[in-house]
Amino acid sequence: LGSLAAGRHTWSWNGTNAAGTTVADGRYTCTLTAVNAVGTVAVLVRLRVDTAPPVAAWRSGSVKVKLGKQLNAAYSVADNESPTAAVTIVASSASGATVASVSRPAVATGVGQRWAFKPKARGRYTVLLGAVDRAGNRQTVVARLVVTVT
Repeated sequence: LGSLAAGRHTWSWNGTNAAGTTVADGRYTCTLTAVNAVGTVAVLVRLRVDTAPPVAAWRSGSVKVKLGKQLNAAYSVADNESPTAAVTIVASSASGATVASVSRPAVATGVGQRWAFKPKARGRYTVLLGAVDRAGNRQTVVARLVVTVT
């Protein structure tokens, strides 16, 4: 930044190195130094670059459940840079009508999760699972679970 006049200043980083190349996802540190007549103060700032979307997945691609019984479907969300991710689950009937939906704003990544569903009718249901990490990266391919109720 060079020399600046006294007062408040802002700084932003565009995620590139000194050569102008975008850096890889990961953790970085930056040292900000201020010098005046009294002395020098240095502050270490920790930065995180996260451009990769999370990956949410069902443990199984299809399950069967008996009418009147509750399904406890297992899923997980993986993300190397975000400790949590927002998860959306939407269950639809064969006709495409939404029969259940849930949004979970802060699911821990790397930890097994469960979603409970008690279908009200026999048939086939499609359950979609998607995730968005703390950096705003959205899962590109939504995970699909097919539930057959007998």
